[in-house]
Amino acid sequence: NGPVGALLQAMLKACGYTPQNVYVGALAHSRPASGAIAASDMPLLADFARHQIKIAQPRQLLFLGSAVTEALLGQELMQARSNLPDFNQDGGILTAVATFHPRTLLARPVLKAQAWKDLQRIVRKAQA
Repeated sequence: NGPVGALLQAMLKACGYTPQNVYVGALAHSRPASGAIAASDMPLLADFARHQIKIAQPRQLLFLGSAVTEALLGQELMQARSNLPDFNQDGGILTAVATFHPRTLLARPVLKAQAWKDLQRIVRKAQA
């Protein structure tokens, strides 16, 4: 919603995706007042996110932000951005690309060029 949602939609549109062909899932459906998800909540939230992925059956995944990369890939965001990990979903391997959360991009616009490079990776992988 709001500026964060508008930026996400613009990012997806720039990559050639439409709202009809993208499933947007969330690690958590509300944001804690502190802005950070408690480490004790991560395993349950990761299981819920894996369940969403299983239901949606995507061909590729775009992970936005450090919380989701740590929860689902077991990697810090910068590490996940650099090594383009695959995501194992019940033995099926999905293409995964990680980048900055739109909230981070709004707060630090200088990162938008790096995020654009990350998004180009998922487009190239989809075309391969």
